[in-house]
Amino acid sequence: MSPSDRAQGMAMPPLVDFFLTKRLPCATMVLAMLIAAYLFNVLFGNLPVFGFLMLLAGILLHLAVPAVFALILWGGGWSYSLQVAGIVALAIFALTSGGIYISLGFLALFVMPALLAAGVLRKQELGHAGWVLALALWAVITLMLLMAMDASSLQAFVAGL
Repeated sequence: MSPSDRAQGMAMPPLVDFFLTKRLPCATMVLAMLIAAYLFNVLFGNLPVFGFLMLLAGILLHLAVPAVFALILWGGGWSYSLQVAGIVALAIFALTSGGIYISLGFLALFVMPALLAAGVLRKQELGHAGWVLALALWAVITLMLLMAMDASSLQAFVAGL
């Protein structure tokens, strides 16, 4: 890559441009990546080796969702990435027949830590982004455990786990 390419920016391939610069195709791609592990298991689960390889590919796609949100934050900003996240959360809400906790869990685990880390990384260095990501994940996991806890004491909840 020449210095003039870096200064002007490089054009994305047309297919990548289509999926990353339009809200609905981007949200559809993220939703497909989220359900890829389940979908590949249903479609190819009875084929021993090929099914296993497709399941691994689906898991890799599923785990790449936060990276997609980091990419669209860097390219489209906070507003665009939160709009895409909202569309995907609404689609998850519809697919789970009103599972609000699943939609909130998606936003809390897949979207917000990635956006916070990418936002910090955009302005500062890698070490700060790592700390922000670690603190965000700690807060999310603690909050999810507190939400899962019933009205009994903390000792009873831990013993139940």
